[in-house]
Amino acid sequence: MQKDPDLSGAEKRHISSVRHSPDSDAQLKTILSENPLYNTSVVIRGAILALFTCDKTQREEFIRISARTDP
Repeated sequence: MQKDPDLSGAEKRHISSVRHSPDSDAQLKTILSENPLYNTSVVIRGAILALFTCDKTQREEFIRISARTDP
């Protein structure tokens, strides 16, 4: 089987790292334990998608709450 030259694969790039507080680390571990198909990068992308679907005011509130608990 040969690669189709007209189709490009997904580009994987590491854009940033995330610092966790003990609470957010525990929350992430709980989420990861819910489904064996979850991994950290998928959960983080899901969180970004969830924030993106919020209206601006709601998104800002979640980000402000997160900033208050920044390690």
